[in-house]
Amino acid sequence: MLPKKLPCIAVLLFFYLLAPAQIPITGNLQLGDTTQIHILHTVDGDRLLGRVTAIDQEQVTFLFKNRNLLVFKTAEITEIEVQVQVAGPSEPVSDAWFLRTKKGEEYVGRILFCDRLSLEIEVDSLQSEYLPWSKIDSFGLTSPIPSGPFENRSEFHVLKTKRGDRFIGQLISYNGFALHFLLRNGNGLFIPVSDIKNIVWLKTDQIMELEGPRRTIPGPDKLFFTPTAFLLKKREKEFRNSLIGHNSFDYGLSDHVNIGVGFSSVLLASMVTVKLKAGYSLSKYVHVAVGGQIGASYAIDEQTVGILIGYGAISVGTPETHVNFGIGKGSFTDSYSASTTGLTVGTSIRVSDWGRLFVEYIRFYSDGEVEIPFLQLGASWFKKSNRFDFGFAITDLGDDTAVPFPIIGYTKMF
Repeated sequence: MLPKKLPCIAVLLFFYLLAPAQIPITGNLQLGDTTQIHILHTVDGDRLLGRVTAIDQEQVTFLFKNRNLLVFKTAEITEIEVQVQVAGPSEPVSDAWFLRTKKGEEYVGRILFCDRLSLEIEVDSLQSEYLPWSKIDSFGLTSPIPSGPFENRSEFHVLKTKRGDRFIGQLISYNGFALHFLLRNGNGLFIPVSDIKNIVWLKTDQIMELEGPRRTIPGPDKLFFTPTAFLLKKREKEFRNSLIGHNSFDYGLSDHVNIGVGFSSVLLASMVTVKLKAGYSLSKYVHVAVGGQIGASYAIDEQTVGILIGYGAISVGTPETHVNFGIGKGSFTDSYSASTTGLTVGTSIRVSDWGRLFVEYIRFYSDGEVEIPFLQLGASWFKKSNRFDFGFAITDLGDDTAVPFPIIGYTKMF
């Protein structure tokens, strides 16, 4: 009887060997949906979290924890479970991107940096791959894309464009031409690679340095010599050195009132002053301030000279880029009394994340007559709370003789 059944058994065995292995799937598995999270159950009892990227009759390709690409035989898998996700604002389980080159090479890792020419992807803690855009076909975020605002993160991408824009959020994907970038408020941007300056992966504390008070140029209360209408914020402190010989320390009593002291020493002469400055913003771009100094100057074999200075300033623009106008009057009392009036105009122009250019012109009048005029041209380099100024000044000592001399300065914010 058994021999008669052998052909049937052989046919059944033949179809069993050719038929693809059936793995139980719980939920609606959709290959290619990067928002899905899968749990892979193995015959050894392991439960692996990640995403199935491919499946056939012989093997299952699995992106473990959205970082490592693993391959299993179908016989090693007992179940694939599609994890149910709750709708609403979310944050990726783990930030990783699946990148494919035009030659078919595949990488999984974190995109740390890119510019208009190339991209850096960290495939593990010890290895990064650097790929030119000409070789990249596409990439996409493997973890769930945030469906709403995602402010509470430990790390973000910072995107800078060629025209100077800066956006903070997360790089989502690349389709061969444009980048999909998601802002922290949940809005998306599509930007051609040719329009970006760079994209950098930064921690939140590094982002805070970019967004905090030090984003502005340190020491905006002065161009170089002349005061502006900008003030220190409440409890801000500033040390300033000008031309090596003059030092000052200022403190923000409030957002509208600053106090300070100054000390100058040149050869055998010294000067000490006490300062007060108050200001107010009439609008977003119009600011006014008044201030004054009182002090004394002393030189060996000379009597002490009293000093009283008052001034007013109007600044139009922002602390980074503005035009400044000022007027001041100084009185000096010794064996005779003298007073001088000064008119100033100047500008500060921020040209990069770390630099600015400045120009200021000062013209003094004494008893209605023009005295020494000054023209200062310079640049500043700054980082975080430090600013270095350098340039040169030109003055007329009479007979139309222009005399240039170098100027340097340093400002530190606390």
